Amino acid sequence: MPWLTTRASKSKQLIHLVFVSKYRRPALTGTMLKHCEAIFKEQCKKQNVFLHEFNGDSDHVHILVQIPPTISLSLLVKLLKGNASLQLRKQFWPEIKRYLWSKHFWSPSYCAVSFGGASIDTIRKYIENQDRPT
Repeated sequence: MPWLTTRASKSKQLIHLVFVSKYRRPALTGTMLKHCEAIFKEQCKKQNVFLHEFNGDSDHVHILVQIPPTISLSLLVKLLKGNASLQLRKQFWPEIKRYLWSKHFWSPSYCAVSFGGASIDTIRKYIENQDRPT
């Protein structure tokens, strides 16, 4: 993992994030996950955040990000979930409305884990081995 360097800092903050669909409904398909990954990559690039891994299941996604100290974790989560929700609902509403009927796609909560004890390879393998729908 490379160090993120700014004018005033040097950091290596790796965070494993998990976002769950509202009511944990199986609203995500394989195609939606591909679009979600592209949305997350675009948002991360805009914020100088490095997206190392992305994968998911029909009711949740896992991402591994490296964030600079210049952005707060809560702001990053807000940007990722907000943009993904808007774009996924706009593009896939006929498929989504069977499971989610309101304007919310994600559960308002999230899981963020800084992994001090586990190796990066262990976390990557865990994310890669998610049961992604086809």
